[in-house]
Amino acid sequence: IRKISPNGFVRTIGGQPYWRGFNDGPGDQARFGGPTSIAADANGNLYLLENANHIVRRASASASPLLPVIQFSPHDQTVAVGEDVLFGVVATGVSTLSYQWQKDGVNLGGATNPTLPLTNVQSAGAGRYRVLVTSAEGSALSAEAVLTVTVPPAITGQPAASLVVSSGQPIALSVTTGDAGATYQWRRNGFEIPGAIGANLNLASATRQDAGYYDVVINGLNGSVVSAATDVRVAPNAYPGDLAFDASFSANPLLTLSTRIFAAIPLADGKWLVGGDFVQWDNAPRTFLARLNADYSLDETFTPPLINGFVNALAVAADGSIYVGGDFTAVDGHAMPGLFRLTPAFRLDLAWRPRDNPPKSSVTALAAMADGRLIVARATTMPDHAVLNGANVLRRLYADGTLDAAFSVTVGSTSGNPRVNAVAVEADGDVAFAGGFATVNGT
Repeated sequence: IRKISPNGFVRTIGGQPYWRGFNDGPGDQARFGGPTSIAADANGNLYLLENANHIVRRASASASPLLPVIQFSPHDQTVAVGEDVLFGVVATGVSTLSYQWQKDGVNLGGATNPTLPLTNVQSAGAGRYRVLVTSAEGSALSAEAVLTVTVPPAITGQPAASLVVSSGQPIALSVTTGDAGATYQWRRNGFEIPGAIGANLNLASATRQDAGYYDVVINGLNGSVVSAATDVRVAPNAYPGDLAFDASFSANPLLTLSTRIFAAIPLADGKWLVGGDFVQWDNAPRTFLARLNADYSLDETFTPPLINGFVNALAVAADGSIYVGGDFTAVDGHAMPGLFRLTPAFRLDLAWRPRDNPPKSSVTALAAMADGRLIVARATTMPDHAVLNGANVLRRLYADGTLDAAFSVTVGSTSGNPRVNAVAVEADGDVAFAGGFATVNGT
């Protein structure tokens, strides 16, 4: 028997859903058999005609407490071990309600809210949960909710943390688990390896392409788990040439304090050209550019041009011309922002000018191509030295300095100034470049 007030409040007067029979008593203790008619008198008493019990009964107004009503009980849940669970109840009553959650019929300490959060659930958390809702008029008990906690397979033996093999040697990894019914799937760099579905992984003959991070996904009846990763490295059978330290090489110039060498290139006659932010070499004045003899001593026959900024990059063209790039705007008093060329006789080539120059720029890397073209990495700056459009550009120039419009690369960064620090031209004409950047041509 339920009542609804003029303001829409619904409450149970007697009985419970799905419970049939005959029993007198207060509230949810009463049982009814097929009520077919109901009437009320002026005193608030209710008269009920029950078809199955063949009786007319009276529900006294004074004997009908306005008990709390459970509108929605908590529901069953299944989670993996370590996950979180939230049980909840919706109840109504005419006075203040209080709550007490129970697990397997035992009160849970501190669980006195309409919701019951359980964090990092373990196997012991499985069971039957319900809540007792109490008011001044009485109490109501929710239906039970069953919590099932699944436990994935336990790894008892992880694969090795790292493995180094030579080309042609086998790669062997293994994992152990206490779940006899588990299935396995090995992965390399996150991608499944076809056919690698056992506790052991065996690759008969490793190649350099087999290097990477290997792990295995283990699936059991109650969930899955991923093993720790193995860093597999594959070395070549032998390294070309002699990698022993060359004790005959000794270039240890006396430089001014806190100065650096940014670029060095070998020349056809066995000498070297070096650039940086130094202003002397072996106590001899050399501003940002110096030439060394074959024994790495300073070549005092070469007097570099007067440069008003650091030298960052050097490149030798096929005809012996020398390209010099850096953080400067003038050379021997001539406006040459970031890039100039020396003739094979090491004289400033006033007839050559790069045609790609913005008003101010810094050249950070250079690479000469076999056909005479030049790859130039520029950090283009405005007068306030902010990077133009937040980008560093990689351009290609013809031998006469004109811009090759067919080649243009822009690198960018989400924080700080992007920069290309090194450029190399491969035998097939591909251009490799490296530096501090996050995007290339917007991607």
